[in-house]
Amino acid sequence: MIAWLNKELAVNQDVLSSDLRYALIEILLGKDSDSVISIEKRIEYLYRYLKVHITTFNVEKEYFDEKAIELIIKQGKASSYL
Repeated sequence: MIAWLNKELAVNQDVLSSDLRYALIEILLGKDSDSVISIEKRIEYLYRYLKVHITTFNVEKEYFDEKAIELIIKQGKASSYL
């Protein structure tokens, strides 16, 4: 899923497609299933920080991996996804 996610984020930086939304939900449910924060707020947070990463780094050289996504989610938990 990570390879697909990298590709989708590279081409859909401004649009959260239904497929990408579904993938983010799956990731969040797998990594933060017991959160009391709404899934919508968590999706928005994760997508926002993934987009920041994509626009900050050269997409061809810098890709997300599971650890990077886990770190974003961990920071989201610590900040209540604000």
